[in-house]
Amino acid sequence: ISKPFDAQKFLKMLAKWLPVEEATPQPETANAGADKPAPVAASINIAHLESFTEGDPLVEKELFAIFMDQMNIGLEKLVEHASDTHCAEWKGAAHRFKGASANLGAERLATLCASAEKSYEETEGTKRMLLESIREEAENVRTFLQNRINMKAGHAGTHTQLPVTVN
Repeated sequence: ISKPFDAQKFLKMLAKWLPVEEATPQPETANAGADKPAPVAASINIAHLESFTEGDPLVEKELFAIFMDQMNIGLEKLVEHASDTHCAEWKGAAHRFKGASANLGAERLATLCASAEKSYEETEGTKRMLLESIREEAENVRTFLQNRINMKAGHAGTHTQLPVTVN
């Protein structure tokens, strides 16, 4: 997913492959999800995410899978180019990863990637410290996305596993 991102065009594109279902409101309970681990909600801006998925589990599942693929590629590229002092590839990978993160609503991850993008001329040690922070937040995002899919799938009795992050 790259910018500029048009939510309506994206939904129309997905509608070609995904069946359209009417959402059935789920009752809220005081203890809903009390037996499940708490998602790392602060890792994702839910309002931003739902502004283009409308909370549809099928749209979210597809979007999350695409994002996870892009996240893995971004991490691989940052690892590959962390040792270079003046590295256009590091800067480009951080920029793409920042855009994908921002489009999803992963604001902290996007901020970390923006720092990495600006730090392309820094030492290997600095880049590796940034990379570790990016990895940690990427794992928080992956955990949130997995929990959200499982929570929504729990209503249907199925669970889906997202791809695991690399390195």
